[in-house]
Formats: sequence, structure tokens, C-alpha cells
Amino acid sequence: MKKVLLLVLLLISSLTLLLSCGEDTPDTETTYRVMVGVSEGFTVKSPNPLEVKKGESAEFDIAIASGYAFVSVSHGTYDEATGKLKIDNVSARTTVQFTVENLGYDTTVKYVYSFNGTDKDTTTPMPGASILAGTKITVSAGDTSRIFVGWTFGKSAKAGGEIVSDEREYTFRISPDVVENGALVVYANYTDTNIYYYDPNGGELNVSSRNMAANIYYDAKVDGNRVKVTLLETYYEFAECASLFWDDSTFTRDGYVLKEYNTKPDGTGEAYSLGSKFYANTGDDSHPVLYCIWSECTPASDFTVSDHTMEKPDTAKYAPDWCESGVIITSYNGNASSVTVPETIGGKKVIAIANAAFVDKKMTELILPKTIQLVENRAFLGCSSLTTLYFPNSIYQMYDEAFDAATYSSFTTLIVNATMAPRYSHSSEGAFAVKLSRFLAARDEKKVIVISGSSTYQGLSTEYMEALFDGEYTVINFGTTRPRPGLIYLEALSHYTDEDDIFVYAPENSSYMMGEGYLSWRLIRDLEGMNNLYRYVNISNYYGYFSSMTELNQTYSYTVKERKYEEMCKNGGTSNGVWYGTDKNGDYQHPNRVAYLNESKYIDSYYITLNNRFKSMNEGTWNDVEEQAKNKDYTDLNNPAWQSIDTPEMVARMNYVINKAKASGAGVYFGFAPADAYALVDAARSAEWILAYDALIMDLYDFDGLMGSAVDYVYNHKYFYDCAFHVNDYGRAYRTYNLYRDIAEILGLEKINGYSSKGTDFDGCLFEEGSDGTPLVGVDFLE
Repeated sequence: MKKVLLLVLLLISSLTLLLSCGEDTPDTETTYRVMVGVSEGFTVKSPNPLEVKKGESAEFDIAIASGYAFVSVSHGTYDEATGKLKIDNVSARTTVQFTVENLGYDTTVKYVYSFNGTDKDTTTPMPGASILAGTKITVSAGDTSRIFVGWTFGKSAKAGGEIVSDEREYTFRISPDVVENGALVVYANYTDTNIYYYDPNGGELNVSSRNMAANIYYDAKVDGNRVKVTLLETYYEFAECASLFWDDSTFTRDGYVLKEYNTKPDGTGEAYSLGSKFYANTGDDSHPVLYCIWSECTPASDFTVSDHTMEKPDTAKYAPDWCESGVIITSYNGNASSVTVPETIGGKKVIAIANAAFVDKKMTELILPKTIQLVENRAFLGCSSLTTLYFPNSIYQMYDEAFDAATYSSFTTLIVNATMAPRYSHSSEGAFAVKLSRFLAARDEKKVIVISGSSTYQGLSTEYMEALFDGEYTVINFGTTRPRPGLIYLEALSHYTDEDDIFVYAPENSSYMMGEGYLSWRLIRDLEGMNNLYRYVNISNYYGYFSSMTELNQTYSYTVKERKYEEMCKNGGTSNGVWYGTDKNGDYQHPNRVAYLNESKYIDSYYITLNNRFKSMNEGTWNDVEEQAKNKDYTDLNNPAWQSIDTPEMVARMNYVINKAKASGAGVYFGFAPADAYALVDAARSAEWILAYDALIMDLYDFDGLMGSAVDYVYNHKYFYDCAFHVNDYGRAYRTYNLYRDIAEILGLEKINGYSSKGTDFDGCLFEEGSDGTPLVGVDFLE
């Protein structure tokens, strides 16, 4: 018995060894059956099925019937030109699904094909031949130095041809529907609205300036006595508007200071501050011209000066035009109504203005040159007629104390010119100019402009809301971040609006959105590419600009390298290899916001009251646990972290701007920031309390009405990300839909689209299945 058992074990062992050896040696004699599943519209002319050895190829001859065309094949590749279907490296029994479509027309007919494009455009097949109906044609627009409009058949877009596709690469079939008189002509259509000109207007052109240097976003060339600028598509498709040259002496004129650009040579057209945004599309084939507007310098004999030295500090590391030795103006002895400080006096650069240099002067306009680096405190005393100041943003030191109260008394207009290269155009903060670019490009369209802090910057989907409006409104996300006063945007943007537009002012529970007038260095940084906005606000309504500009330049701007405005196309950064930042709609995107917030509680400076108390500019460091615990008591009237909503100065500032915006004809409404129910103070956890807040807003301010109610914007904690107003991508979808619905009701739209009726594929939005657009609040948060 033992011998029999041993023999069995030996046989099993031998068989196992044999099988294991067989695994390492493929059986190349194995054959597999390969066949094509036959259906209507084609036949297989070669044997079908085929027996094919493992690792070899199977090949079939396919004949497609007239009126049909190849669509797809489940295995292998099909060559439409030869009719060959080939399956390489057969390794299993295979049934090939070969799919055709019924075109509905005779595919044995030939048509003449012609192509009208630039030498950079391509087409397959080649034009100039007769090709069979049903043949696929792929055209590609290759001229990236111009703006591509789209493809037309039969005649160009200018001649009235209808755009059939605006994709640069477009594939279609030649058919009776697209031919005329037996022929097809395809046109690649471009527009040159990305071209504009600078005219020195009496000045000279410096072709070696930094502005004129080669740039991957624009091309600047001398064209006669002008500069021709061509915005390249890489930039134009992202930003839509041009960033005008800053003053790096591209244009010069002896005895004059470059004051601004203007659409008319005499300065009576539309004016633009240096370095601002400019929409070059005229709507026709003309190209706009920007003229340099010069201000003649006040005679040097009107000034008393002395030599002055300013050693370059470490904090001016990247101030390439710094001048250590120049002159300081110690007094102005004239009485002109307009004073233009020269760039040079006695052959030396004017680099400073001294204490009490201007006393009791009757000037109404003052123009400072780009050479100024220092303005001492109390430089302007008793100049009570001063209304307008042209200010170079490169000044290294000038505090608000440069003016006394009398000089400030009539000062209403600040014109900020870029006289230094940009520093922040590549960053998310610097890319706020993208928002202005979209706004200016939509000047003639109906617009919804949402102004808010980061709750909108990070919590609104422009793409989704525009889809909900069925393209009837262009949505502008003018959300920023704290502590930027929202009123300055409302006041400035209203310069361009009319009765077709709607403003939604949706403040967070903080003073900077509720009437604060302090212009922080962060705001000035964000406005780097938007200097033209300053000229449309009453600057007397705000304070802190000059000291904040000094803080920005000394602490930040001159410590980082120069950039180009056009680098806004690359704003943001990467997180684990995934891009984040401001997209071309002005919405902030981040890959970390695609999940619900768990039960963890973030640290934040916001305790949402929804009453007459809100966080002040002294709110404290937002992620400091001890400081926030100390600042939590909003009922303590002596707690500097809190402020009263009905402070007369704040209410007056709010209503001044609201009424100025309403005067443009636009509707101006109060909206609500999304609020984390977790962050509500205990007293606010009732609908009655929150509705009282709605009434308080309408009682204090002159808005046309409310966009819904604060009740509708209190969401469950899980819809937030890292603070009480920053929603995640689920919260963004809800907030966007809620706001759309409220606007639609204000507009009286007959049809209000459903929550997911426009689909769910929008950047930054995640949709909860089965929702009607109402986010979870729950009994744990509101009674």
C-alpha cells in the first residue's frame, strides 16, 4: 500500500513539474477564431471567420455599401482608403464589431474640394481634387498670431458665411448639404481685432525699451511713426483685453511728462491710465489708436532745489531705475492752476519733494513724474484747491501725512499711472485683472456683476450661472479677498454699466465689505493691472492709499522681480501636480475642495451674527486660536474686533456708492454670502432672527432690494472648506444656483431652470443627486 501511495505522489509531482514548465513556453501553434460581425451597410469580401495563430495578425477586406460610412471598430484598425481591417497580435478568440452609419445620400458621387486659408492652415485631404461624398475632411487653423473666428462653407464670414465651427481643428464629411453647384469651398476666418496702435503724438519712440521687447503674449513693432501691437492668441483667448504699456520711457518728449493715453490726440476721447486694461475690439475692421497725452513741465525756475542722495535700501532690491543722486524740491514758487513736476532740473533727476515744499498753493491739478522716489511728510500744506493728482506707482516712500487736512479737503480724483513693471500679474492675487478684462469685453452685453469677498471669488461658478441664464447674461465674478473694500469696485465698475445690468453686492460679515474705506496694500496689489478704476471713484470717500502704497513697495513690490502683465495667463500654482488658481472666468479653483467637510472644526475669525454687529478691521489673525477666543464676544461694545453696522460714517459711504451705481441705470441689489451654520452665534439660530437681519439691511441701505433672504444661504457645515464663508465644490453648486434663482425672480423670468437641467459638468461644481437646489440646513442649526 505504501508503494502504491508513493507511486501516485511521484506521478502527481511529475505532472505538476511538466505543467509548470509548459507555462514558461508559449504554444505558438495555438490558433484562434477571428470573425467580423456582419450587419447592414457593409460586406466582408475576404473569408470570415479566419483561423489565426497566436501572436499573428488577422486581415479582412471590407466593402462599405453606397450611402454608408465607417464609424468605429471594436478591435484593430480600419483604413478607409484601402478598405482593410487589421487586428494585430491575436491572443484570444475575437468577434469584431464593425459599425457604419447610414448617411442618407449617394457616396459614389464626387465633388470638387477647395480650401481658402493662410499658409499656416492645413487640410486633409488636399484641396483641388474631386473627392467622394462621405469622405472625412479635417481642417486645422494654424495661424496663432491672429484671432481665429471659425470655419465657413461657400463664402467667408465677412461675406456672410455662417460659422459651422469655431474649433481650431474641425472634422466633417463632404455631403450634398455642404456643397454648392458640385463644389465645396472651406474658409478659415480670422479677425485682426487683436491689433491696436500707440501714437507718440509729438513724442519720440524708444525701440529698446522693455515694453518693446519680444513677448510670447504680444508682438510690438514699429509701423511708421507708431507702435503696432498684436495680441497673440495665447493671451487674447485668456484675457480678452490688452494690458497697456507702463511708463518705461518707451515714449519720451523733452520738457514733458507722459500723463496718460487717450483715444483722441487732443485728449478729449476716452482716457486710460498707464498700465491699465484696454479692450481693443472695435467691432469692425478698424484698429484703435491710443495717443500719448503729454503735460508740459512747469518751468524749472519755479522750483527751488538742492542736491539730494538716497542710497538704495535692501528693500528696493528690484528697483532697476533707482537713482541715488539727484535733487529734492524744497519749494514751489509759482501759482499755476496745473503743476507738472519735471523729471529733471539742471540736468539732475528730481527724486524727492521736501517738507513744506508746497504751501497754500492754488493749484487744482498736480502731476508727479516717475522719477520721484520720496515725498516727505507735510510736503503739501494748505493746498485746498487741489482736486486731481496724477500719481506714479513707483514712489518708494510717501505717507498719507504728506497732505494736511486742508489739502485733502477738495481732493477727489486720483489718477494712478504704472511707472514700474508689474510684480504680481502671475499670481492668483494679481490675476484680478482677468475679471476686469471679462467685464470690459462685455460692455455692450447684459451683465450680472457679483461683488463680494472670497465667498464669491471661491464660491461662484461663472460657467454654471451663465448656462442657467441660457447665455442671456454675461456673469462677472468680482469676488476678491479680505480686506479689500468692496465699495471701490461697485463705484468704479458702475462707470461702465447701464439699465441692462445688475449688481449683486454680497458682503461677508465684515467691515471691509460693509462700508469700510481703508485702501490696504492688498487692494493696491490686486489693482496692479487695473489702475484705470481709480479715476472713476471719489477718492475722498476712502483713505490710506499713500501709506499703503509705501508699505506695498517697501515690503513686497521692490523685493520681488519684475513681471509682465500678460503673465496673468499663468497665474496660480500647483498642488501635488494639479493646477490651482484663478481661471479665465475669474473663479478660483482648487483640487482640494471636492469632498464634504468632516466633523472637524476649522479655526476662523468669523462668528456670524446676522445682526447689527460684524467683524471690524481689527478682527485679529484668523488662525490664532487664543486670539479668536478672546475676540468672540460680539456683545462687548468695547471689543475692538467688532463694529456696529449702523455707524453713520459707514452707512453714509455705503449709500453714496449704492446711489452712484444706481444712477448708471443698473439694478443694485443686496445679496448674501454663503454662511456656515456651525459659525452662527447661538442667538442667530432661528429664522426669526435672520429675517430681522434682512429687514435691517433694507432699513439702513438704499439697495433696490434683496436677492432672496439670508435664511436661504445658511448651509450645513459639510458644504464648507476652511472657513465660515469658503464653500467646497458642493457648496459652490448650491450657492450659484440659489443666487441664479433669486436673480431670475427679480428679473421676472417666465422660465426658471432647474438645479441640474443644464447638466453637471461645470468647473468647480459638484452636484448632489436628487436635489432640487436646496442645500441641507437641518434642525440642528435652525429652529
